[in-house]
Amino acid sequence: MVSVIRPELCIRCKGRLWCGLERCPLLEAQRRLRNVRVSREIEGYTPPSLLVGWKGYPNVNVTPLVTQEDPRVADNPPLWVSRNFSIDDILDVRLHTGGGKKRIRVDEPDRILSTVQELAMSRKPVATDVEFYREPRVTVSFSNLFPPIGFQGPLRSIALSENPKVDKRVEKLYYDEVKAKDAVIYLYDKGYDVYNLARYLTAGILGIQKRLVPTRWAITAVDSMVSEHLLQEIYSYPPVESILLFHSSLYDNHFYIFFIPGPWAFELVEAWAARSFWASGKKVILSDGEFGRERKTYAENVGGSYYATKLAVLEKLRRMRRIASVLVLREVREGYYAPLGVWQVRENVRQALSTKPLSFPSLREALLYAKEQLGMRVDIEDWREKSELMKGIQRRLF
Repeated sequence: MVSVIRPELCIRCKGRLWCGLERCPLLEAQRRLRNVRVSREIEGYTPPSLLVGWKGYPNVNVTPLVTQEDPRVADNPPLWVSRNFSIDDILDVRLHTGGGKKRIRVDEPDRILSTVQELAMSRKPVATDVEFYREPRVTVSFSNLFPPIGFQGPLRSIALSENPKVDKRVEKLYYDEVKAKDAVIYLYDKGYDVYNLARYLTAGILGIQKRLVPTRWAITAVDSMVSEHLLQEIYSYPPVESILLFHSSLYDNHFYIFFIPGPWAFELVEAWAARSFWASGKKVILSDGEFGRERKTYAENVGGSYYATKLAVLEKLRRMRRIASVLVLREVREGYYAPLGVWQVRENVRQALSTKPLSFPSLREALLYAKEQLGMRVDIEDWREKSELMKGIQRRLF
């Protein structure tokens, strides 16, 4: 992982932008926090959604999320994209979304856990009353995997003000002894999106053991399980017939996606600009890939972005009924001043792959077009230095 901006630099800088960002995320957050007020008791709605921490596993913090804003918007990444929400818009929504934390063992029944699971199975937002032991601290908590949240505090009680409209198909899986992976694939093929599937897995609704799963693990697990399912299908498809180039940009994350005739291969190469949020004063390029067979070890360099990107790519190949070697180049630029979570990678790639691709006779021509016509900043030689897939194609040519 790329190291975060050092805290000691922030202490010395005090908002003077020594880090090179266009805006100070800490000051931006503090400016918004002044407009957020949260009392010890909240009458609001759960979207529904929850967070489960990983520290101290198997004893973890469970946070059912609640908002006093529009619950349909509070935790809905595809909606944020369709409505062209900016980073500021998303931060404003999420600062009014938070919840109470309670320490729970992942495999032990608990009254609050039962309520959380009932909420997680709901098809619609649920009116919820939350009481904290003390007034929750209003802050902003960022993650590289899930959207930021605004306030948190020790949870005293949570009660439903109305009966949840429980999804009967999900409820049946809860009571049946079905493996988590089989349940995820079954629901995905029935049209459930990965955001709901990650919520069900996190809440301990899916699987034989019915145990809580930390949110960061559940997000990647769902992307990975669905990708494996899709990959088994596309192995039987013919390859694409020419080099295809797709492009998209959201939140100053720029994706250049190349479908290359040949057997299955996948590589994500990320270039973080020196003044982007997670970089520490210099440009950094990282990569992870799989060549011929599905990857069995975790993609340590690019993390959850790898699985979110791979899922979106395989969804497209399934629709095309084609197989390909896929090279994804991601440029993270200075405008990405606050981390939003891995969802923006997934939706960015999905958006790129929903457009009509450009066709080229060679990868070199496609790369030159991306550089000269689509505004790709990083030099082609810098990409090639980090890309095993590009090196392999070059070796085959010679």
